[in-house]
Amino acid sequence: SEAWLKVNGQPQSLDGAYAMDPTHPATQDRIRYFLDRFKNQGYKFIKLDFMTHGALEGSHYKSDYTGIQAYNEGLAYICDRLGGQMFINFSIAPLFPANYAHSRRIACDAFSKINETEYTLNSTTYGWWLDHVYSYNDADHVVLHDASEGENRARVTSSAITGIFTLGDDFSNNGSGTGKDRAKRFLTNREINRMAQQTKAFRPVKSGDRSETAELFYAKAADTTYVAILNYSGNTKNHTINFSSLGLNSATTYTVKELWSNESSTHSGSWSGSVNGKDAKVLKIYVACTDCPEPPEPPEPPITSEDVIANFEDGECGKSLGSISVDQNISSYSVVSNPDKTGLDRTEKTLYLQTNDQTLSGEAQYKSGITLNFPQFNTSDRRYMHFAFKTNTEKVEFLINGNWDAKFNPRTQVSGNGWFDYVLDLGTNTNVSQITILFDMRTGDNCDTSAPINDSYNNHNKYMYIDEIEANNNSTPRSLLTFNCGTSFATPVSETWKVFTDNGQIVVTVPDAEVVKGSKINVYNMSGRKIAEQAVTGSKTLVGTRLAAGIYLVKWLQTGSVQTKKVPVY
Repeated sequence: SEAWLKVNGQPQSLDGAYAMDPTHPATQDRIRYFLDRFKNQGYKFIKLDFMTHGALEGSHYKSDYTGIQAYNEGLAYICDRLGGQMFINFSIAPLFPANYAHSRRIACDAFSKINETEYTLNSTTYGWWLDHVYSYNDADHVVLHDASEGENRARVTSSAITGIFTLGDDFSNNGSGTGKDRAKRFLTNREINRMAQQTKAFRPVKSGDRSETAELFYAKAADTTYVAILNYSGNTKNHTINFSSLGLNSATTYTVKELWSNESSTHSGSWSGSVNGKDAKVLKIYVACTDCPEPPEPPEPPITSEDVIANFEDGECGKSLGSISVDQNISSYSVVSNPDKTGLDRTEKTLYLQTNDQTLSGEAQYKSGITLNFPQFNTSDRRYMHFAFKTNTEKVEFLINGNWDAKFNPRTQVSGNGWFDYVLDLGTNTNVSQITILFDMRTGDNCDTSAPINDSYNNHNKYMYIDEIEANNNSTPRSLLTFNCGTSFATPVSETWKVFTDNGQIVVTVPDAEVVKGSKINVYNMSGRKIAEQAVTGSKTLVGTRLAAGIYLVKWLQTGSVQTKKVPVY
């Protein structure tokens, strides 16, 4: 109760809940406790709700603070505690300050009915521009149950044209079978999903009457114009869309493809058609070509060299393992930070295995080890797996989904008690979900101790450190400097490089003297997903991917260094 925000000694209450004082040490300690807990559990997306409570006026712990000053302090504390490790999504919060979140809910909760779609798009009609204040608008997550199929199309469309496209329903065993069936059809439309990926908030073609919701919205992506048509009534409606109102040339012939029905036709000057009651249509408009096929779809995001499939960071980066199991010859295993005897100042966490202190001859303790389980992935085009090891064992062997791979001797590869990167060829068309790492536990006369690894070698105390495990399409061992989620580098590069945009593409310029062979440019969206990678080709490098409007992070990576800049694309 000491942390409640009070006026005249009485707690401030709103929406059935007391407001807490953002400046009070107890409030901040509570924030720290829960945010650290969420980070350790591996979450990458957080929604902060009922934000207005934090901006209320009252008697603050910092007595000279206004409500907005306290609000700023609380949000700054949250951002500092998250440390850039989560995508922050605000509820329908005060519009400003806006620099503490990646996105903001554009309206209150919305479910599956057409009136809720209309309610959400009313806010998009008059507030589409808010994705120039925040990186993205949020139309609430899409649900499909308790509605007609037309309403499902309209609700999915409303989310895809507003901003963040988030999906959710009751997919549990007791959930609606109808909802599950519709999810397979309405949430997997490749063209709709790609449109959502390429665009941000659509603008109304014209505003609604008085304060009503617009029915037509449009957005442009490269050489394509998208138009969404919503019908909130129960009756069929006819529409004519003049291409000039979309900024298109009325004299040009365009192909118009409706993305829900997959039907195409050609038009000049305008398009006319009807939309059923409580339903939606989405048009994809591009220049017609009589001698060539429809423009190809943009390629899927490239497979990169930083696809971490297993790490031991407790969710700090990459993807956490599903489970770990060990056999009876492993006396202990733990996740440790900057372990002893590594020879490197490694700040990331690694898995440490310790064996039983036993003396047995021959192969009696050979093939002791650990099994790592992780989400299944297909290796049709991801053929190599990289393991970072440090061990004093004799031999190491892998069991991949129950199949043996060749053993190898790390002591022939390691000198000075160092780390090494072992590259495992997985082949193709293999669904991998389990790796068993087995290592030699032999002791006594059958264990060659003539060349121990540094002075930490001990026949009765075999150990192994395992760093994060990564799958990629590169058979060349990586530099150990990039193991910490691909971003642990020694020294900064020059700050004289520049980043700007040209027609939706990112351009990077670096001084001629600093064009380093092998350096590259990586581009990330604001949710942290890498969407482009381009080798530095000279003093001026054009990143080939054409980007939708938004804020992007651009990294220039060289051997031993990295530098990051933020760039807006309009």
